[in-house]
Amino acid sequence: MSNKNLPAGLIDGNLELFAVGKKVKAIYKGEVISFGDLPEEIKEAFRTEIVKDKEALLSLSAMGHTTDKDMLLQYVFCNYGGFDNEADFKKGVGKKEYWDCGRRGKCNFEGKLCKNITINGKPLTPREIQVIKLIASGYLDKEISGLLFISISTVATHKDNIYKKTGTTTKVELAVLATKLNLI
Repeated sequence: MSNKNLPAGLIDGNLELFAVGKKVKAIYKGEVISFGDLPEEIKEAFRTEIVKDKEALLSLSAMGHTTDKDMLLQYVFCNYGGFDNEADFKKGVGKKEYWDCGRRGKCNFEGKLCKNITINGKPLTPREIQVIKLIASGYLDKEISGLLFISISTVATHKDNIYKKTGTTTKVELAVLATKLNLI
């Protein structure tokens, strides 16, 4: 088995963050630990990232997070909470990820605090992401229409916009992209 198939942080010296319920855990130096137990220099790198992102800072405040600890945990939860095989923190640099925290499409801070999916400089809307997920899961346009309570022509419009933004031309290409983006 190659190291590529192992989660980051297990043996490679990097860091994989992930959410368990509302808590943030990390795989670091081969152990699963709570975010609070990470070295201070790693937490400081995330603090620096927050300070540079004025929109995220305002969002955290608007959400009622006023202490350093609360702001840090919420920011990391929103931007790094998905579990995948790519390091979230490598050589002192964080790599934000899109993940479905369960509040996508319902959170007032979506795209402000957390990462939007942007392809070729064009952000996908929450509705477009829903349509991509359903297409990639094998649903037909008529089924998507029923599930999302929208007309079939609206589904077609969303698909056209998605194809233009992503540069894909088929449902198969879109399913491959959805897999790469951790949407399914």
